[in-house]
Amino acid sequence: MITFRNLTLTDYNAFSSIRDAALINVPEAFSSSPESDKQGRKERFDATIEHSYNYILGAFQEDRLIGMAGFVKKEWAKEQHKGFIWGMYVDLAFQGQGIGKALFQKAMEQASAIKSLKQMQLCVISSNTKALRLYKKMGFETYGHEKEALFVNGQFYD
Repeated sequence: MITFRNLTLTDYNAFSSIRDAALINVPEAFSSSPESDKQGRKERFDATIEHSYNYILGAFQEDRLIGMAGFVKKEWAKEQHKGFIWGMYVDLAFQGQGIGKALFQKAMEQASAIKSLKQMQLCVISSNTKALRLYKKMGFETYGHEKEALFVNGQFYD
């Protein structure tokens, strides 16, 4: 059985492991590299967990963290109505079972409880058709297309 809950400070090691897996297994899906992401990771994790609005939602099989989706609410005065989903990932062994969809839905439900939130954003590479289908089913619309946004292993990704 898969359960979902917000990560706590005691989940850091599990978070760090799955974050490493995400950055290694699908490097084109993330703007961070494993090396650069480790710099300050613990501080960013702690700040997210301890923030009043921001969170990292985890999908667990028993006690094993198998998926995650982060949320951050914009803090600048003119952007406080916006939120951003980041770091969406499900362990390769658990993909194709609907866990990503459930994780994403729960992350969105939690964010929608924030009364001042009017707009949600996320980024996805244009070749990730599975993610694009999921996000479109959830009501997201493309509002921009950044050509050659990432350069990974000698290849550009939009």
